[in-house]
Amino acid sequence: MARLLATLLTAALLLAGCDGDPHPATSSPPGPAVLDASFHCPGAHSSARGDGGSDTLPTGATAARLCLRDNHTPWAPPLGLVTTDLDSLVAVVNGQRIFHERPDVGCGGVGGPSWFMVFRYRNGTRTISGDNGGCWDLLVGPTQRFGSTNVFQAYLRALLRQRHEQGAPEVPPMAPRCPVRTSAAEPQLFLGVVSPVADPRLVAAGTWCRRVGRSWRRVGTATPAELAVLRHDMRTTSHRDHGLRLQHCRGLPESTHTLLFGSDPWGEPLEVDITCDVYRLSTPPDPRARFVRMLPGTLAVVAAEQGR
Repeated sequence: MARLLATLLTAALLLAGCDGDPHPATSSPPGPAVLDASFHCPGAHSSARGDGGSDTLPTGATAARLCLRDNHTPWAPPLGLVTTDLDSLVAVVNGQRIFHERPDVGCGGVGGPSWFMVFRYRNGTRTISGDNGGCWDLLVGPTQRFGSTNVFQAYLRALLRQRHEQGAPEVPPMAPRCPVRTSAAEPQLFLGVVSPVADPRLVAAGTWCRRVGRSWRRVGTATPAELAVLRHDMRTTSHRDHGLRLQHCRGLPESTHTLLFGSDPWGEPLEVDITCDVYRLSTPPDPRARFVRMLPGTLAVVAAEQGR
C-alpha cells in the first residue's frame, strides 16, 4: 500500500507540472518550447526562417549566443555567451521597425555578416536571424524587420561590457596559425577570419606571417616584448584617422606586406594587416577599418620581423 501511495503521489506531481519551484516565472513564454540544455547554434548553412514563435521576443532570457550563418562573408562569431542585461538586448530586437515593402525603396546592402542569435529561456529557446548586408534583414518569428546591424552591434556591446566587468581570463591564448586561402580560385589574398569583438589593442598572442605570392608563410611567433610595443602604439594611435590609402605602396616588394595573426585575451582571433609603414586598424564594436601610420616603435618591430 505504501508503494502504491508513493506511485500515485509521483504521478500527481508530474501531471501538475511540479518542478520544485513554488513561484513559477510570470514572464511571457518564448513560443514553442524547444528544450535545449546544450544551447547549440543552428547549422551555418541553415536558411533564415521563423522559429514558430511570436513576432516579438519575451523578457526573462537567461543567456544569448551569436552564431554564424553562411552568406560567403567570412567572420568568426564571438566566443561565449551574453548572460547579463538581456532584457535590454531583447528591447533592441523588439524596437526594430517592421518591414513594409515600398516600390520606391531600393536595396544596396551587400557583404555584411549574416547571423543567427539564440536566446535561452527557462522553458525553451528563441532564434532570430539577421543579414548585415541585407535590407529588410531581420527575422523575428514570422515577421521581417529592418535593423539587423543594430541588433548585431547591441549584442557586441553587451558582450564587451560583460567582459569588462568580469575581467580577462588568467590563462593566455595560444598563437594561431597563419591564415590560408579558401580555394585556389580566390582572386584576392585571403586574410584571417576574425571576430567582431577582437580588439588588436589587446593582442595577447600572435604569429608573424609574410606574403608569398597569394599565400602567407609563417615567419615566427611574436615575442612578449614585440606585443607590448604593438599594444602601446595601437592604443596611442587608435583615435587617429589619417585618411590614408595604400596607393603609395604600389610597386614595392611583396615583403613589405606583413600580417600579425593573433588572439586577444579571450581567444578571439584578430589580425594586424601591415603594408609598408601603414597598418589597418578597426576597434570593436565599430567594424570600419582605418589606415594608421605606424609609430617608430612599431616600425622597428616590423623591420626586425622582415629581417628574419
